[in-house]
Amino acid sequence: MRERTTQQLVATYDALIAACDHPTAEQLLKRVRRQLPRVSLGTVYRNLEKLRAQGRLRVLHLGRGVARYDAVLTNHDHFFCEGCGVVADVEGAGASGTFARLSGEGYVVRTARVSLLGLCPSCARSTRTSSLSRRSNRRRIVRERRRPG
Repeated sequence: MRERTTQQLVATYDALIAACDHPTAEQLLKRVRRQLPRVSLGTVYRNLEKLRAQGRLRVLHLGRGVARYDAVLTNHDHFFCEGCGVVADVEGAGASGTFARLSGEGYVVRTARVSLLGLCPSCARSTRTSSLSRRSNRRRIVRERRRPG
């Protein structure tokens, strides 16, 4: 039996392929509702599962326990910022060397995925700034305690 292509499925897929931010189902729901105001979160989840089963998207489990979705199916990896939650595509990460080595040893590798976790430049800057600020505050407190009163 042939699966139906509903307007909800089309709207969900269109919202996903237009996205550059690897959205969650809840984020996709907001985008789909611009076109179909009465669509439910359950419908979006069912359509995402259909699209995954059809091989039209990837499900990413990168952190914070929330699945993210990616319609870019070319072989690439992802960076997840543990500070703000942004997800970025990474081309040419370390998996390609491992892939080549294993293929040379007789393994049949169909795909390789690497998830890099850390801080994006913005979060890294703010972490360094707040760390420096905390250190200078500690020094000031220690100096104040040492002064004879």
